[in-house]
Amino acid sequence: MRLTFGFSLHFENYLLDYASFDHKKMNNSTFRNCRLHAANFSKADLSKANMTECNLADAVFSKTNLSGMDFTSNQNFSIDPELNLIKKTKFSANSLAGLLTKFDIIIE
Repeated sequence: MRLTFGFSLHFENYLLDYASFDHKKMNNSTFRNCRLHAANFSKADLSKANMTECNLADAVFSKTNLSGMDFTSNQNFSIDPELNLIKKTKFSANSLAGLLTKFDIIIE
């Protein structure tokens, strides 16, 4: 049995490549202008977290709670809507390709 407790983190201008937030409950955490290449957010609860202007290339989102988040200023993310909770999550029209990656389609 895995026990998790909630906590909030506040990162601004951090390099967090390969960081693992697996199974962490981090509602209300802040990630601002961070590089999170290949960071692992599997099974994390990020509901209502503040993530702005972050580069999420190769970041892993699997069974992640992203409800209520605003992804409109983030870049290079790939999120499968069928494997993650994205209720009321905001995305910009320019970043919708990050939600369609698994379909291997070409968007121009």
